[in-house]
Amino acid sequence: MSDEAVKYLYSKRGGPFHDKSCPKAQHIPDEELGYSEKYLSNISQCPLCAVKAYVRLGAKDFYNYPLYERLFRRMRFTPVLLRRMYVNEKMRTSASSNGLTIWGKEDSWRLEFWDGSDTMRLMHNNYYPLPDGTRIFTGGYHLQAERATANYAFTAISGYTYADHKAAMLKREQEQFALKVDVLPEGFSAKKDDLSGAKKKVFWVWKKFIELLRKFFCKRSKCTCKPWRQADLPGWMLLHLKWWGGTASPQTRFAFAALFVVGARLLCYTESYARAFFERGEAYQWNVGTK
Repeated sequence: MSDEAVKYLYSKRGGPFHDKSCPKAQHIPDEELGYSEKYLSNISQCPLCAVKAYVRLGAKDFYNYPLYERLFRRMRFTPVLLRRMYVNEKMRTSASSNGLTIWGKEDSWRLEFWDGSDTMRLMHNNYYPLPDGTRIFTGGYHLQAERATANYAFTAISGYTYADHKAAMLKREQEQFALKVDVLPEGFSAKKDDLSGAKKKVFWVWKKFIELLRKFFCKRSKCTCKPWRQADLPGWMLLHLKWWGGTASPQTRFAFAALFVVGARLLCYTESYARAFFERGEAYQWNVGTK
């Protein structure tokens, strides 16, 4: 049948659904013969032409059907798996000499042979995440699974969405951070859902460092200092600036510089450490495929 609009045949009185090239369709009387351009999944499929009917539905290059047959045998695709792939999940494919390109819900994948054997690997398309949560596909593929099977590939492709991938990555980051929170020094707030708690942690570390510097200065310059208050900090620093440029010894200056560097590093570490969990990840981006 040369009409391109007709892809499938069936009997109006019941019976299985056929690809238009199926030999069994020739036995349907003309007055009972039904034509369809779309695949009718509510009618049972003829097992003789099932694979060809599925490929006709989902392949972008149906003219390569003989190549599909060879690939399916070598990759061990069963008719049941092909039905789930083409009919249930509505995947699209194209064939090449060493594998299949498969288009799922949002992404494209490659299931291909490598290393000159029947070993297969699954590849996932490359992309670049944007601040608004969308992606730009940059071309090419990266390795998803080094030793894949047809069933594994179908499960990975049918179950993947970018939104679920981002949520899983955020959950993984939070779990890793939670392990670090358990070993925070005594005195840190243990609140994980309060952003002010993160700020308190940073302020607590900075306050301890300033108190340490103040004790050091009081001892070296033999000055009398009031107990530390935030309002005293600017004047207190100006008071010791003159001492720094005047009477302080080289050893004292070196010690002060070392303490200042350590304190600055500690402040940056605690601030980024706390923010990693308490920022909820609205602008958080990943570029690691599905791993």
